Amino acid sequence: MIKSAFDPTGFTRYQQLLDLFTVSASSWTVDELAHALGKPKSSVYRSVRELVAAGYLESAASAKYRLGPAFIVANRVIEKTDPLVVSGAAVIHSLAAAVAVPCVVVLARLYGSQVVCVADERTAGSHAPAFERGRLMPIDRGATSLAILAQARGKALANLLSATGVTDSERSAVLTDKLKEIRKAGIAVTTDEVDPGLTGWAVPVTHKGFGITASLSIVCSTDDVTDLNINELTAGLLSSGALIEKHMQLVFDEVVQVQMNTNRASNQ
Repeated sequence: MIKSAFDPTGFTRYQQLLDLFTVSASSWTVDELAHALGKPKSSVYRSVRELVAAGYLESAASAKYRLGPAFIVANRVIEKTDPLVVSGAAVIHSLAAAVAVPCVVVLARLYGSQVVCVADERTAGSHAPAFERGRLMPIDRGATSLAILAQARGKALANLLSATGVTDSERSAVLTDKLKEIRKAGIAVTTDEVDPGLTGWAVPVTHKGFGITASLSIVCSTDDVTDLNINELTAGLLSSGALIEKHMQLVFDEVVQVQMNTNRASNQ
């Protein structure tokens, strides 16, 4: 197991520990955590004990620990209050129902230098894409990610490409040209870039006030593409993306109004 640098102070020591818990490695002993972090068992045990007390970890079988119920509570808050999730919930359901073939509608956003799906809607018979809720994905492959990457310009784009490891000049030039095409068309279309046999269409979704850079995409089997009216699908995707942005603006206006009322009341 690869050891990582362990910051013994502040929030980072908890973050680095919690980041070790994944779908494929969902439970750990204190010894295993200490080995992975390259830190004394006593120090890691103290952090584990504090996280258990706060509900972020809980005891599992064989002296192991797993993620705790505090994350379930936090997830409910996100589902009920996150502007992108709330604004997209009904839209992705309607969009998926309108597609003539089995499909998955994905709502994803920028997370650091990667992309994470925040909500999806699957219809019967659809193929499960690599993009699934909560799973981190690369930002330089697939329509879902490219529609997000295309929103970055200048230094922000250069930083994302550098963080992703796109340093080869030829690869960077090809990707830059592709992003220009996406910006011009207003939509990203890829086949087989993430999942073999699947084609994806994605449009940008953004709200500067909330600091959200996201995308809305439709993914279906490439074999079914001939049964689709592409113009109709594109129009539906674009209008759905615009609808999510409009709803986020309404939520933002409400937040601003509440803050204004609060400030007004405190000044009286």
